[in-house]
Amino acid sequence: MNIKQRLKLLLQASFFSLFVVINAFSPSQIKAQTETSFCRQDLPKTIDNIINQPELKKANWGIIVKNGDNDETFYQLNSDKYFLPASNAKLLITASSLIKFGKNYQVTTPVYIRGSAPVLDTLIIMGSSDPTLTHNSLKNIAQKLKKDGIKSINKVIVVGDNQTDNLVNGTWEVSDLPFAYAPPISKLNLVENVVSFNVISRENNQLPIINWSDNLGGKQWRVNNQILVNNNIKDSQIKLTVNWQNYQINLTGEMPPNSESRDWRLTIPNPSQYFLDSLVNILQTNNILVNTSQVNDSYNLSDYQLYQEIKSPILKEIIATTNKDSNNLYAEFLYDNLANNQDSKIESLTKILTDLGLENGSFFLNDGSGLSRQNLVTPSALHTVLKLMQNEPSFVNSLSIAGIDGTLSNRFKDTIVEGKLRGKTGTLTGAVALAGYLDGENFDNLIVTIIVNNSNQSVSILRENIDKIILHLAKLKDC
Repeated sequence: MNIKQRLKLLLQASFFSLFVVINAFSPSQIKAQTETSFCRQDLPKTIDNIINQPELKKANWGIIVKNGDNDETFYQLNSDKYFLPASNAKLLITASSLIKFGKNYQVTTPVYIRGSAPVLDTLIIMGSSDPTLTHNSLKNIAQKLKKDGIKSINKVIVVGDNQTDNLVNGTWEVSDLPFAYAPPISKLNLVENVVSFNVISRENNQLPIINWSDNLGGKQWRVNNQILVNNNIKDSQIKLTVNWQNYQINLTGEMPPNSESRDWRLTIPNPSQYFLDSLVNILQTNNILVNTSQVNDSYNLSDYQLYQEIKSPILKEIIATTNKDSNNLYAEFLYDNLANNQDSKIESLTKILTDLGLENGSFFLNDGSGLSRQNLVTPSALHTVLKLMQNEPSFVNSLSIAGIDGTLSNRFKDTIVEGKLRGKTGTLTGAVALAGYLDGENFDNLIVTIIVNNSNQSVSILRENIDKIILHLAKLKDC
């Protein structure tokens, strides 16, 4: 065999060996390699490398990771510094509500009457701030009245809020106030005090139509519609600006003919009036005549009899909606509900949480939802709440499950964290948080709190890097 033949055989053998090595690893195996466990002693360096990337290192990070079984610390950074918690504030509110009232607590909205069938003199609904009331709640009242032979009511009174100036939190950003995530908090809430609308265009040069989900809610807004229909464009180009003080919507831009815009979800500025308008409309739909109606701030009930009680869902269900969906109205109700004759809501919250084991001064909340940019919470405070509530199923089950439901439904899909993390998200511009319970491959009860503040990066970039940290935590092992 000459030299050329030997070289040819060697090259063939080398190519075959390389082919075998490459094909020994399928795509799924390569993916599995990226998710293999890594040593716990490498965790600090790994997290530091993530948060010290050039685009992230000027932000403020607060992180605490501990074993939920023995409180052993795996990683800690700025855990006793104040941070803006965003919706992680809801963890403090929901825990306190469970502790104070118990999981089966319900809110009662009483209905009173004076008179008898077929004509009632007065029907009164006393607002209780229940955030869960819907149109079906009002339909049930109307159907009971109809069944009991009521044909007309001289006066319908709802006891709520005549003045609307104090219904929104004074520390919220004015730019947030018109939108559904910043609802007014009233004694009378219906469909979460939210109404939506879209714009439907017609033929060229015809003014587009404003289409409200509920005209009774929509009529509280003044609409300045300056949208033009243009045959020469394919996509809508609409700009929405809102004047909160005047309850005015300004719409400008262009739409192609016979098209629909996206939906906008707005608050209902006067919830009590909307509640009353909806009630009267439903009564009349059930053929019950209403002569007069009004909103009162209070009412003397000495001459009235209790007719009906509207019960809210039990507290554990309210808390599940609050945390899983990050429902701001529910959270504000829960916070307000902590107040009593002796203590304000912040005083009551402080007593409950310090009795639970939180350090006094480790939190201060101006609202319950986390929308306020004047809230202050330490990562240690959030960790302590999670630790002390980890054996309370109503609390743990209220948290979103990664890749499954709530605000985590679209995160961690098709990763080792899917279904293994129960957590509460928090999001404001420049501030993103995630805290909860993680069952990793080798450590099945990690309590994790991660908050980043004062960043100029987008929410998506901040979430992506928080998620990287969570994925690394899920792969930890002792080496």
